[in-house]
Parts: sequence; structure tokens; C-alpha cells
Amino acid sequence: MESNVNKDPNISGSSDTPVAGSAAITTLSSSSGQSTETWPDDTQKLDTFIQEFPSFLEEFWSKYGLPILIIGLVLGFIIFAKVLIAILDAINDLPLLQPFFEIVGIGYSSWFLIRYLLPSSGREELGNTIKALADRVKGDPQS
Repeated sequence: MESNVNKDPNISGSSDTPVAGSAAITTLSSSSGQSTETWPDDTQKLDTFIQEFPSFLEEFWSKYGLPILIIGLVLGFIIFAKVLIAILDAINDLPLLQPFFEIVGIGYSSWFLIRYLLPSSGREELGNTIKALADRVKGDPQS
């Protein structure tokens, strides 16, 4: 009885052992009956993809970098706001901290009213401070 074992003609000897690790191993044919590409071609495509990937990322970032950055910042701000609200809500639920924060707020508002808004010199000082700050934000070099 004769066996159907593939023999490699490059190997000397007459053993009927199957050859494993041939350089041109092809994959099994697909369901449509067409054979797919060989492993060396696949590895060459993968190598080409890996080599071109940094340039692809650079080109992609140059085209879409600003919109991605804006979307990321908006999402980051939304997450930050939700976490901050959760923290403040947790602090507000503590029994003694809510009245304490209310007293601190009333005290600071009273101090600000007495210090800056009631006397005319305080209003003038506050106006100059606000104007100097606005000039610094605008970028005027005079302040």
C-alpha cells in the first residue's frame, strides 16, 4: 500500500516523513475554492504597515488634530465637572459642613461689602484693580 506523504526533493534520503517548515507554505484554501496568500507575503504586508504607521499617524494628526483636541478637552471638562459636583455633593451631605460653608460665605461677602463697596476709596481701588487685570488679559504693555 502506498502512502500519500509529500516528499521534499531537496532533502536527501528516502524516508517517507512529511516535510514541515517549507518556505512557501500556503494556507488552506477558502470556502470559495481560491487559495489565499502565502505567509511571506502576509509578513511583508505587516512589515510595510508597521513601517508606514508613524507617517500615517503624523498625517492623520495634522489633518484632524485640532478637532480631536477640542473634543478631548470638552469631554475632559465634562468629566471634571461631574466629579467636582459629586465631591461637592458628598461634602454638602456631611451634617456640620453645610452650615459652616454658609457662615464662611456670608462672612466673606460681608467683609467684601465693607472693605470695597461702601467707602468710595475702596470702590476706586477695586475699579483700578479690575482695569489693571483687564489690561493684562488683553495684553496691553502699560500695566
